[in-house]
Amino acid sequence: MRFSKAILIGAASLMLPLLGQADTVSSDPTLMVGGLTFNNFSCISTQQGPGAMPTTCGGIGVQTITHPATGIQFSSTWAAGSLFSPPSADDSTIDYHVSASGSYINKVGLSFDGWFQGLAISSVTESVFDSKGDMVGYAKVACDLAGCSRTDTITLNGNYSDLYIQKDINTSSFFIGYAQTSNIDQTFGTVPTPEPASIAMLGAGLIGVAGLLRRRVKSAAVKA
Repeated sequence: MRFSKAILIGAASLMLPLLGQADTVSSDPTLMVGGLTFNNFSCISTQQGPGAMPTTCGGIGVQTITHPATGIQFSSTWAAGSLFSPPSADDSTIDYHVSASGSYINKVGLSFDGWFQGLAISSVTESVFDSKGDMVGYAKVACDLAGCSRTDTITLNGNYSDLYIQKDINTSSFFIGYAQTSNIDQTFGTVPTPEPASIAMLGAGLIGVAGLLRRRVKSAAVKA
């Protein structure tokens, strides 16, 4: 009885509108927040079986956020549900570019509000590439029979001013089950770009140290 009620609640939530004043991913918006610019959005959405949503990328919204950190939020009703019927699945792949001005990106955070009932799974996997096309990070969040892990953080192996993100959002159910995700947060940690004056001072300091070492070496050679 409790399971049937959960299915009904989940099905009813499919009718809810997108949160906030979000742009649609399919409109390829340019979003800016906290020195970060997001653009070049592309999306592919596929469905299989009953209860799979969204049916198009036009049903996926994206907007900037500043909490819990600076970034963007994707919103929709990713859902798959079946009750004594064939398996059901929805899969959305979203690609986009993020660039930093006045700072470098050194961390990427991923979180979502996915949940499931019965034999089902909600998950988001993410691959991060640099401007050369090399993968520099990977993250996954999931809610399934093994438990729910709703947050993950990628500590990058360097500092980047340009990154390309590929996000795969999946909800699947098997025979009897329901899975849903409504909001996915993508956040970014940054470090300031050194100012020219700071670089010059550092360079002058290194030159001074090198000169001092040379003088000490010469002085030691004369005494010897």
